[in-house]
Amino acid sequence: MSGQQSDEDMGGGCLPVLDAQPLWVLTEQAGRAVAERFFNDYLDLLPARSASIVAGLAAEDRGRTLDAVVSLRVTSAMAGALQMEESSRALERQLHVGDWSDAKTVREELSRNILRIVSEVQRQGRLSR
Repeated sequence: MSGQQSDEDMGGGCLPVLDAQPLWVLTEQAGRAVAERFFNDYLDLLPARSASIVAGLAAEDRGRTLDAVVSLRVTSAMAGALQMEESSRALERQLHVGDWSDAKTVREELSRNILRIVSEVQRQGRLSR
């Protein structure tokens, strides 16, 4: 792997940072309190999920890394975090073909995505703590 990835390489592209639709569906199915709790838990766990991916990459532990990436991808989809979901999907594809990304590069991309999510949440006034 080259060690350098653009936002498009990691799947960032032109997707919105957050899409409200998945949380609306969760609200309809489980109620507002459950949806808000899920979203807040998602935000709280982003750094730990990111750290788990980076640690797995650094250790070249395919199973651990894929588990962490899939977990981040699925929860990002449920939270409507489309850029993070797509970045996770791109990383998952790379891992499945044996393309081990540089842990530092991935950490930087995950950090950028987390900052985008937090900035968008603040912009929308969606923090309900």
